[in-house]
Amino acid sequence: MAIISLENIRFHGQIGCYDEEKIVGNHYEVNIQLKIAPSFDGREDDLGNTVNYEEVYVIVKQYAKKKANLLEFIAHQMADDILSQCKGVEGIKLKLSKLNPPLGGDIGRVSYELSQDFDEKT
Repeated sequence: MAIISLENIRFHGQIGCYDEEKIVGNHYEVNIQLKIAPSFDGREDDLGNTVNYEEVYVIVKQYAKKKANLLEFIAHQMADDILSQCKGVEGIKLKLSKLNPPLGGDIGRVSYELSQDFDEKT
């Protein structure tokens, strides 16, 4: 199994249930692992035979413009879009983190992780 990782993608967005988060927004970080189809494993020096991770980045960045109440909702939307739109991706692990969440204390991040069609034993 081959994996492509996109790490520490950061954006500013408006995900949260508090009024301030809906207006001012917050900073977010995304980490993604992509399970790659065997025919897209990079054995040839041809972009057509691997996953174009710029396409993955573009999908993630579009979520900086979307408003939502829940990290969980946005994480599932991102994962579904990547799986359906990116040729050669067979599975995904995605972690979406809200940095410095407004919870009344010193908290570095709150994260939601999901895995779809990603079996490391394959």
